[in-house]
Amino acid sequence: MQQGIDYLFYNDIKMMSSESPLKQVDGVFIGTKNYVFIIPKKSVGFYYLVTTFKTHQYFADSSVEEGCAKLLAEAESVESLENTFIELLEGEPKNVHKISEKVWFKLNKFFSTFNFRFGKSKMNWSACVIKGKDKGNELKAFYGHLFQ
Repeated sequence: MQQGIDYLFYNDIKMMSSESPLKQVDGVFIGTKNYVFIIPKKSVGFYYLVTTFKTHQYFADSSVEEGCAKLLAEAESVESLENTFIELLEGEPKNVHKISEKVWFKLNKFFSTFNFRFGKSKMNWSACVIKGKDKGNELKAFYGHLFQ
């Protein structure tokens, strides 16, 4: 499997959602043509900082980034990769986003930062901030069919 063709892997993203707009999640982005997975590293609320996912059993001996890279390397197909992350994230709707269930998609660029927004409605949305012109262009090419 290949980055940019079968999947996308970005190890330093920020995410927000309509469910908790004052909470920013630092995490890892794994994208396939069918899913977007957000694996949180830490959450930043209005006044506090909390590590959220390091306690998961899979990441006990490594960082979240290293654990995700290992899972990507071990995946034999896109379908097995998707099933692995659905199981790992226990189908949590904040972290497992099925592309076919989303109604709208938007990609905004601000200097070298890209804001990838998607949702079921204008009041039910998630947004991922991805830094880097190369990553943004790769994301635009990978999910280009969604923005037409």
